[in-house]
Amino acid sequence: MATTSDEAAIRRVLTRWMQLDDSYADEEWITGILTEDFVLHAGDLRVEGRAAVRELNDRRAAGPPRGKHILSEPNIEVNGDEAVAITDYLYVTGSAEAGYTITTAGQYRDELVRDPAGAWRVRRRTNTHMSVPAGAPS
Repeated sequence: MATTSDEAAIRRVLTRWMQLDDSYADEEWITGILTEDFVLHAGDLRVEGRAAVRELNDRRAAGPPRGKHILSEPNIEVNGDEAVAITDYLYVTGSAEAGYTITTAGQYRDELVRDPAGAWRVRRRTNTHMSVPAGAPS
């Protein structure tokens, strides 16, 4: 049975992950939030394990500056030492020329497990990007 404290802890984990990611604190979230066997699905992309996540972030570091994740309130279902959280998100970037722009919108489906110390960790994330309707202004 889920407790309010489990749901609050999961919300903190998910929020902290995006804050650390936006702040380039990659190693902190990779080791502190993800399980060793973490799997990421995002479209055709599949990344398995912390080492592969590090490689992906090394490639991201060579790209444009990171933006900011804006998260909705997650819908959390806890079943013992496992949980699923579904969170809608916007990703905002900014530049002096263009100002702020929403560059991505979508939904995260996170599968979490409670580790032996009682902390919640993310085992799997599926990132579904929202489709832009044909003919919509860019």
